[in-house]
Amino acid sequence: MILKFKMLIIALSFGFVVIGSLFAQTDNRLNGRWITVQDDITMEYRFNNGNFEDSTNGLSYRRGTYTVSNGNINLNYTHMHGDSFNFIFNELGISFSKLDSKWHTLNEVILAVRPIFIGLGFSERDVNNAIHSMMTSNQSVPYSVDTNTLILTFSEGNERTVLIFNKR
Repeated sequence: MILKFKMLIIALSFGFVVIGSLFAQTDNRLNGRWITVQDDITMEYRFNNGNFEDSTNGLSYRRGTYTVSNGNINLNYTHMHGDSFNFIFNELGISFSKLDSKWHTLNEVILAVRPIFIGLGFSERDVNNAIHSMMTSNQSVPYSVDTNTLILTFSEGNERTVLIFNKR
């Protein structure tokens, strides 16, 4: 009886995942390269049928998947590029070049930077949480798009930032 119950729970869980995936949507109008310049910083998003990459000043930063629902784009970060992570550390004055010039998973990034932060006095838990939130904090961002303009509205606490991207 317990085995049948466990099998039922597994089957239902699988069913919910499959059904959720079937209803996930993308927006073909997002496909392409979108660029904005704010305070001499060039930001770019590249969308392609549910996948995306972002970059800053030509340096690849993160990539992942996206879905859209009710006027929101839901960004799920899955990888971070080694060059951008090395750049961030070097800008902070921390000598760092442990990540190769390729896309890295969350676990790879954590393993590479954990010793540095722990050496600076941060706890292992704080390091893991910081990296995890930076890379995989799924964002649900209100958006609107027409032929050549993409508007994203980012909110954090009481602050709201509206970015207007042009298609290239």
